Order: sequence, then structure tokens, then C-alpha cells
Amino acid sequence: GEPRPTDLVLDALCLLYTQDTSAAEPALRRAVAAIMSEDIPPAEQLRWPWLVNLCLMALWDDEACRELTGHYLHLIRDTGALALLPLALSMSTMLLLFEGDLTGAEALNEEARAHAVAADVWTTSGAMVQTGGDLGIAAWRGDVEETERLIQVIVEEGAVRGAGRTLEISHWNRSVLYNGLGRYERALEAALLAGVDHRAPGGCGV
Repeated sequence: GEPRPTDLVLDALCLLYTQDTSAAEPALRRAVAAIMSEDIPPAEQLRWPWLVNLCLMALWDDEACRELTGHYLHLIRDTGALALLPLALSMSTMLLLFEGDLTGAEALNEEARAHAVAADVWTTSGAMVQTGGDLGIAAWRGDVEETERLIQVIVEEGAVRGAGRTLEISHWNRSVLYNGLGRYERALEAALLAGVDHRAPGGCGV
């Protein structure tokens, strides 16, 4: 029979991890197209926004990322799945940061925070999930004190949840911070500590 979206995603991720982005690109795009198809029920589509976004980020496809976030924001609002709004808005926030639109990113970050409070979206340690958006904005703004403060919060919160991925993200944001400030040795040190393969979904690309 026809492969399910889960089968296509698994095939794409296997190629991405075992080969490279070029080899995985056709499979990644097939998986994304299948998940976003009108034939897929909204409830099923809503299971995938985070993973699909990471696949498109691995391809560095900003237009597809923009289309995806717009699709999910529309879908979430239409279906009333408002607890997912902070995630979708955070995805849009990071896209705007990559595009250099800090004012737009800050506006979306504030909206995401408001929805996180309304939906009672909290992490295990009590820190709000939206801290990641705050960190990205602080790093892009070149705010050393705030970036380092948020990194400490996120690392401690990640330790409670056993989420080592947060440490990689923190090092990557530190690298962005010091690269923007022209402190290249500090930026390189942080990038090497992140140790993330840019080909992997969610990889920081350092």
C-alpha cells in the first residue's frame, strides 16, 4: 500500500543521519508534502509541526519554513488547538530572527509568551517554555548580560528534564552573541562546544 507519513518521515531521517542533506532532500520534501496534504486529517497534521519545521531547517529552505508556519498557525486557530500556539509562534519567531527582523521577532515572542501563560504551558521545573525565544532575541540583540542569564536558566531547566539538547542550543546562542560582537574566539569556543552536525534536524548549523 501507500507509505504512511510516518514511514516517509522515518525514511527521510534515516537518509539525513546516515548520508547527508543532498541525499535526504527528496525524501524530506516528500515527507513534508505528505504531512501537509489536505488528505491528512488536521489532528494528524498537528502532531508534526516541530519535526517538519526541523526537516525544512535542515534544508535551509526559508520560503518553505514560512509557508509551514503560516499553515500551522492557520490550522491551529481553525481547530481551536490553542495550546500549540506558543510552539507555532516560536517557530515563526526563529524564522524572523534568521531573516534579521528583530522587531517582528520580538512581537511574535511576546504573543507566544501570552499564549503560553493562557494555555498554562510550563516545563517540569516551572520555567516557561518561551525562554528559548527570549534567549534567541537577546543573543541577536548583542545583550551579553541577558543572554548569559537566560542560558543559565535554560541549562538548569534542561538538567531537571534530562534534556541535553538545551546545552547545545545554549552554546549555539552564545556563539551567535559573540560572533555579532566581534569576539570571534569566544564565538568559536561556543560553536565547538555546541558540537552539532548542521545536517541533523534541529542541528544548530554551527
